[in-house]
Amino acid sequence: MNTSDPSESIRASEIVPLVASRFEVRHFRYVGGTLLLLIFNEIAGNFKENDAEIIPWVKALIALDNFLIDNCVLPSYHVYMVCEKTDNPVPMQTRNVLPLAASLFPTDDLEALTVKPRPMGLIAAEPNPFRPDSRGMGSPTVSWMTCATSQVEIHVNAAEVLFSPEAGLVGFPKKSARREFCDGTRLYLQNVSNGLPLTDENTIGTVTLRSV
Repeated sequence: MNTSDPSESIRASEIVPLVASRFEVRHFRYVGGTLLLLIFNEIAGNFKENDAEIIPWVKALIALDNFLIDNCVLPSYHVYMVCEKTDNPVPMQTRNVLPLAASLFPTDDLEALTVKPRPMGLIAAEPNPFRPDSRGMGSPTVSWMTCATSQVEIHVNAAEVLFSPEAGLVGFPKKSARREFCDGTRLYLQNVSNGLPLTDENTIGTVTLRSV
């Protein structure tokens, strides 16, 4: 924006003190927009209020924006002011003296408002189906990638542990390994972060190997 128009908001920082010097300020509140203006610019209309997956993220970003502003980490790019005209032609103030208003969003406990991403994963084999050897075995490359996990295991037919990568090997970009498999082998990508049990709800990906 500054590259295309260096005059954009050239004196915007003077608006509040100038208004406060010539009007009696009845109410003043910073309303954020520092992060939100950049994040939601031209896309805010795409979010639906009944979207149970995205709205918690939107609310979390609003809370984060207000938290950082209320704690003077970031400046506020927007204010809400209620001012009363005065008959006094002389500026009432020579500096911006404005009381802090109560926060619109109680954000003292930011951790409580943090949205944690849902663990997700993908697992695939290439080629699949594979061409077996004389023993009916094949060696496709198994690849996987995960998000929001610290440790995963890949199980064969939900029992034997095939791979158990270290935490540092989990995540993007995808990882891969080669082993011998037979037709019908099913691989399970299990989220075992923080000792999670081997249950269906912690299965974040599956793939069934087939031979041609």
